[in-house]
Amino acid sequence: MEPIRTTIERLTKGWQGKKQKEKEDTLGEGLRKFLTKQEQRHIKYYSLKESQVILGVDSSVWLYMLNLKKRQLLRNLNQIHEPKGALTEILLQLDTN
Repeated sequence: MEPIRTTIERLTKGWQGKKQKEKEDTLGEGLRKFLTKQEQRHIKYYSLKESQVILGVDSSVWLYMLNLKKRQLLRNLNQIHEPKGALTEILLQLDTN
């Protein structure tokens, strides 16, 4: 039996519009490209809301470490995201679940 969280995520994936999915796929590719494997392991989820990138991080230590890289990461993501320069900020959230 799968956890309820997995079931809900699977069901709600189909609710997003096609363009939103493409944007989040591009965002995921960018995160994989610009973050180390170790940093990627500590990001529990990511999403795109209007012009904001939201990252859920699993510990306060990694939240601090990613906060130090936030400006550079935003610059790099804006290079691959269409339209260019559309992302305005990265919000980091502590998610300990």
